[in-house]
Amino acid sequence: MSTVEISISLEQLRILRQILSEACHGIKVFDFENKIGTSKNILNSFLALSFCLYESIEQSRLKSI
Repeated sequence: MSTVEISISLEQLRILRQILSEACHGIKVFDFENKIGTSKNILNSFLALSFCLYESIEQSRLKSI
């Protein structure tokens, strides 16, 4: 598996979390893997990671205030 580095704002990460959450839990997608391009399990794992990352950044930000 290859990796890539990206830079996004905290607001963009929050929006990404919301989109992932909707894709995983909010809307029913027929033929999920073909339409989304990955399994729901993998997307849920990415969603969990995005929540952890967001919370970590938010806590760090609040400590610096």
